[in-house]
Amino acid sequence: MAHLSSIVVGTARQRADRTRPRQPPTAADAALNALPPQEAQHRLDALLAAYPAQAEAAARAYDIARAGPVESLVRILSDAGYVEPARHYARQHPAAWAYRFAYVPTKDRAHARGAHHGAELPYVFDTAGWYLTAEDRRAVDAVHGTWVRFIRTGDPGWPAHAADGEPINEFTRGGSVVGPDALRERLDVVAGAKRK
Repeated sequence: MAHLSSIVVGTARQRADRTRPRQPPTAADAALNALPPQEAQHRLDALLAAYPAQAEAAARAYDIARAGPVESLVRILSDAGYVEPARHYARQHPAAWAYRFAYVPTKDRAHARGAHHGAELPYVFDTAGWYLTAEDRRAVDAVHGTWVRFIRTGDPGWPAHAADGEPINEFTRGGSVVGPDALRERLDVVAGAKRK
């Protein structure tokens, strides 16, 4: 059985969703959906002005020129509200394993921007109650199996976050991908702004 000080910590790949399939939008989602690009640019400029030491790094890490103001705000808010706090928590525990859930079920791919808040839970507990394709079933089995293994052995099957490069397991459409965090540069910007 897993040692009580061992943890698996993570988030869904896209937290501040502008659209969430088959769910009523939250107030924040509705506000983002209705935000005109000029207003988004104004808010993004104000956010960057509040953290001048991070502005240049944020523009580069978030590729703001290409992504545009609305998408940039979504990414920054997601990272600041969910993704960086999970990484911070993992960094505080030597026996922590980090994950990011990026799998979107087949039925939602036409509408979803990414895995929404809590999307991993039916996979973790093997309670997906909708029609599952063979690919969806493999994703449920992989995620659920990871948690069962962790509970039984204390090891989910990839290096702990404290290892070199702070490895993360990203559950994707193609399966589990373990390696350095692709969002590290973005999360470093957010962490630097929080230290301000």
